[in-house]
Amino acid sequence: EKHGPKSPKLLLSVLLDLKETTEEKKNLLGLKVSTTTNGNMTQGIFFDFCQHFVSSLPITQGKDEKSVILFLDGHVSRWNLGALRYLMI
Repeated sequence: EKHGPKSPKLLLSVLLDLKETTEEKKNLLGLKVSTTTNGNMTQGIFFDFCQHFVSSLPITQGKDEKSVILFLDGHVSRWNLGALRYLMI
């Protein structure tokens, strides 16, 4: 195909540094990519997401500034007390 790689594996090899052995990899754009073997969110990855979410807020939002509302569903991966406390601080 003219406009991109022909297989998902080739696309991943272009975007990710596949030499890393951890589940967390950085792509060429500097974005964090987290994966699981079954594709479902885990409590650990949810905590990582919470840290990323907070660090990505504009300086006028978040702690001691304008409030932010994050809507979550009831999936078991969101039942991470540490992550929820982190979001509330």
